[in-house]
Amino acid sequence: MALADIRKIVNTKDVNPGLVFADKGIKVYCEFVEHGHGLGISQADWKCLAYRIEAKSKSVTISGDAVDCQGLDSLAKNTDALVMCCYLSKKELVDREGDLTGNHILACTPQVGKIVSKAKAKNLRNGF
Repeated sequence: MALADIRKIVNTKDVNPGLVFADKGIKVYCEFVEHGHGLGISQADWKCLAYRIEAKSKSVTISGDAVDCQGLDSLAKNTDALVMCCYLSKKELVDREGDLTGNHILACTPQVGKIVSKAKAKNLRNGF
């Protein structure tokens, strides 16, 4: 049995930071986020986005693999729910590899706590 061609099922659209969708009370915004860029990978070579969805006076901000950065700060401010990857606990950040990962690639528990506090997010969910 052949698998369906995903390109025939899902319509994609390239987006840039800002408002990317609005319809009948729903708005979707996106911003660039940092994911490995502090290690020398440019934003042009590795574009990573987070999203904020607003509807019915509620919001959810979704960021996958990212660390604390201006884009995430902007989207997560006062969000009702923040969904993001939280990779390692503080006790696992014991070597250079963990430090580089937690500061430049995937937010770890100390950094996620700071992101949530700074954003004043009402709820946090580990998305992965």
